[in-house]
Parts: sequence; structure tokens; C-alpha cells
Amino acid sequence: MDVNSLLATGAIAVGGNMFAKAFDGPFKSISDLWYIHFGYKTDIQRVEKQAAVKLYEQDILKKLSNVAPENYQEPRLSIIGPALEESKYYVEEPELREMFANLIASAADITKNEIIHPSFVSVIKQMSPNDATLLNALLYYGPMVSYGLSTKNDINGFKPLMNDVCLESLTRNSIELDSVSINNLNRLGIITIDRIQNVATSGAYDAFFKHPLYNKCEKYLYENSKDFLSVKIKKMTYIVNPYGEYFKAVCL
Repeated sequence: MDVNSLLATGAIAVGGNMFAKAFDGPFKSISDLWYIHFGYKTDIQRVEKQAAVKLYEQDILKKLSNVAPENYQEPRLSIIGPALEESKYYVEEPELREMFANLIASAADITKNEIIHPSFVSVIKQMSPNDATLLNALLYYGPMVSYGLSTKNDINGFKPLMNDVCLESLTRNSIELDSVSINNLNRLGIITIDRIQNVATSGAYDAFFKHPLYNKCEKYLYENSKDFLSVKIKKMTYIVNPYGEYFKAVCL
């Protein structure tokens, strides 16, 4: 029975040893490793939130069903082994669970061999759900700013009020979380933050000046006018680098 037939007959909902039944061919190693890390008869019953594990099973099967049969390959153990080992700690985080499922399915797709990398496992385990949703929203290249105030006692002084705000965050209503996330994505080597380069396109930064954050900075300036001169926005950029592009293509 192939993956599409399994999904069509509803066998995906049964759980248990469905991997063993579904994959006797090129995906048998996934089935074997699933048993080691999640179990069929005893381990899953002991998992407190069994539903999340079953959803993970479903995620993987759905992703594998999207691989064209002519592109099937036995996935590299160096990828699916660590992926299944680490993912058992993240099955209750839907965003991260799906990324692991995408990674496992990509390892079984011969067309992804040039862009998949074993280090992607380590990247996912160091991400939060917000990191994942922000990365999915980011364009290839875009503007960022830090909001703050210029100081009176130092012509180049700058008191930051909100650092590293990307344009996408303005509509996501998660500015503080995104500030942490974009720095983590930078730390992981997925994006690169350039704190000197500006986007040259006219109007690229207009939305930052129109956002309520700018008004909050003006209010803070008014309340502390003896120490500060004006609201100041430091312009910068981010870019999703080649490693990040490959990561997105494989895991998102």
C-alpha cells in the first residue's frame, strides 16, 4: 500500500504500527527508527499527550505523500536519525513538529539532496514557534529599525526603546517577541542583520514612522525632555542568506 492509498482509506487515523504497514520499501528506515524513538505497543501509551504523537505521524505521512514516486529514495540516516531522536521533545509544538516532518520528508526526496543539510536538525531544536512563524513571514530582504531617543549630553548618544523591529512585525502584533526571534535567527545563521546598510527604495521605512511605537517614543521624549533631544530611528536591513534559503525550502 502506498502513502496516498493509506491516506485515502483513512488508515492514517489508526495509529499504532501504521509506519510498519506503510513503508516496506524505500522508507523502511523511517519506520524502524520511529519504532525505536516512539514505539508502537508500549512507548506511545506512556506518552502523556498521545494525541500530539499521532498528529506527528499524520504530518510525516502527509509530507511523504507529496513526494513524487519517481523521486523516492532511502533517506540518509544522518538526517532522519537525529530528526526523530530530537523531534520527540517537540511533538507538542505544532510549528516545530511540522518543520521536523518537512525535514524527514525532504530527506526521502532525491530532488532535495543538494539543499538539505544534517545541521538543520540542530537549527529546528533551537527555534521557538515564534521563530518559525516569523521566518515564514520574512521576505528575502527587508528593512529593520531600532526605535530610541537621541541624548542631550552626547551628540551621537542613543537610548534604545525597542530594538530590531522588522517590517513584518508591524502587522504581526508580536513586536517584542519578533525582536528576540530575529536575533535568534541571526545567531543561527539563517538571516544576516546589517546594522549599517539601508534599503534604498523610497518609502521603505515609512511604516515605521507611522506605527504607534513611534508615538510611544514621542510620549517618552515628552516625559523626559530634560535628558533627550528627539525621537531617533536607526535604519538597518536583514537578508535571508543562502543557508537560510535552503533551510526554508526544506523545513517550511
